[in-house]
Amino acid sequence: ATLAAILSPAFLVSATNIMADLPLLFFYLASITVVTKAFENEKLIYLWLAGFLMCAAVMTKYFGISIVPLLFIYSLNRLKGFNRHMFSFLLPIIVLLVWELYSYTQTGSIHFFNSAAYALETNKEWMTTLGTFLAYLGGCFLWPVFMLSTAFLLNKKLLAGGMAFFILLYWKLPSQLFSQTQSLWLPLALAGVYVLCVLLTQIKDCWKNPETLLLVLWSLGTLFFAGACNWTINARTLLPAAFPIAVRFTRWIELQE
Repeated sequence: ATLAAILSPAFLVSATNIMADLPLLFFYLASITVVTKAFENEKLIYLWLAGFLMCAAVMTKYFGISIVPLLFIYSLNRLKGFNRHMFSFLLPIIVLLVWELYSYTQTGSIHFFNSAAYALETNKEWMTTLGTFLAYLGGCFLWPVFMLSTAFLLNKKLLAGGMAFFILLYWKLPSQLFSQTQSLWLPLALAGVYVLCVLLTQIKDCWKNPETLLLVLWSLGTLFFAGACNWTINARTLLPAAFPIAVRFTRWIELQE
């Protein structure tokens, strides 16, 4: 799973530029590692260290704020309740509020909300956005394209639903999207639909296992942000999902044996 993630185009593209995506991924993974170790070793005071790592993630890129609800829900599920050390999850929120207050005093605007508003304004053609998103989902990880032969392992109803969705999307998409890329879009988007189908197979029982819940929410949350909330779809916005999707896919394949 790790090899699939680090050899994916999403990781390679991000690793060969000077953008903030790899530092964000570091703080993201570090926060998750510290929180999971805190529960494994029964040392919940480590959650405060995770809180500072989450602050670093938030100040690296705004997407870093997504780690807060992700780990909060995971912690609630793991503890079956609330613990005083979970107040550490307020640290990144406080840091973000202070930063936005500073931004407002200097520029007269709240940068976080301005960025979100711009993203919503540029994503008006939702059908085209969805078609582009699926192609990027398959192409930025790439390994799902080579795993399409295992699609028959899916639940028959889910497989039929995924194929029906893909055919309907292809029929409804504007023809200009395929001006010169139809032969490339088809396998990549089909692989993207396959990834979504595999993730959906694990939603039903994810609340029974905290680690599964973490991976599913991590994957779907990143995909939702990349496809619906960001101003453009690219490999860098999909990067945080590379590891959890690879892990979930690997575990799903193992369960079919």
